Amino acid sequence: MSNNTKYIELLEQLVGAIAANIQTKSPILYHDELEKAAIGGWLLSTAEIKHLIGVKPYCQKGSNIYTRGSWQFIKAGQIGGAIGWIVEKINHGNLTTSDEYK
Repeated sequence: MSNNTKYIELLEQLVGAIAANIQTKSPILYHDELEKAAIGGWLLSTAEIKHLIGVKPYCQKGSNIYTRGSWQFIKAGQIGGAIGWIVEKINHGNLTTSDEYK
């Protein structure tokens, strides 16, 4: 057996071991992180919110609340030069889409 063949077999084993240990990230994993932030009363930066939900939170003129899905993000001060946001979970049993914008 040549050295090249041994290296190829070793590489195949290594790639197989790495692939077996890779776990796909759940598309709803960010809900767990937002739940922790809401329960803990954590102040998150705009960048942290964007990292979790995939979009930068913003508020309509005259409002300090950004709503997305089951979550509200409320402007609550500064973290360094960034806006700080408090996270709240929405109880959809009492909220309809039309209520959200009244």
